[in-house]
Amino acid sequence: MIGIKHGPRDWLLTKFNTTGAVNALYSRAKVSRKYDVPDLAGYAENGQDFYIDKDCPKELDYMGKKIDVDKFLILHEEVELALIKMLHLIYQDCHQIACLAEKEGVEMECGMSAWEPYSEFMRKQIDMAWNKKNPQVPPNLYKKPYVDEREHAKLKQMGYLK
Repeated sequence: MIGIKHGPRDWLLTKFNTTGAVNALYSRAKVSRKYDVPDLAGYAENGQDFYIDKDCPKELDYMGKKIDVDKFLILHEEVELALIKMLHLIYQDCHQIACLAEKEGVEMECGMSAWEPYSEFMRKQIDMAWNKKNPQVPPNLYKKPYVDEREHAKLKQMGYLK
C-alpha cells in the first residue's frame, strides 16, 4: 500500500508524510492524456477518471531537478473533485482550496522556491490549453466547473451545448 505508514509521527506535516500522501492519491488515479482539456486538467463525471491536456509536458525542469507535473495536477483535481462532490461547494471555492493543496505539495517535495516557477509554467500551459481551436475533449468531462464559471461559450466550443 502506498501512502503514509502508521506511526507516532504520521500526523506531522513533513516532506516524507506529504510525499507519501500525494503519491497515494496519484497511484490510485486513472489518468488519460489523450484529449484536449481547456482548463489543462479535469475529471470525468464518474469521478474516477482524470484528464490532463495531451500537450502539457509531463515534467518541469527546475534547478536541475525534474518536477512531476502530473502528480501535482492530479492532487489538485482530486481535492477539487472531493470538495465539489462531498461538500457541494461552488467550483471556485473548491479550486482555491485545491490550489493550496497543490502549492503545499510542490513546496514540500521540491522546496519553497519551486512554487513560483511551477505556477508560472502552469499559467502558460493553461493559456495554451484554453486557447485551442476545435478542442477534442473527453466525452465525459465533468462540466460543473465550466457551468459555475459561466463559460457557456467554452461549453459550446467543446460541443457540450448547442
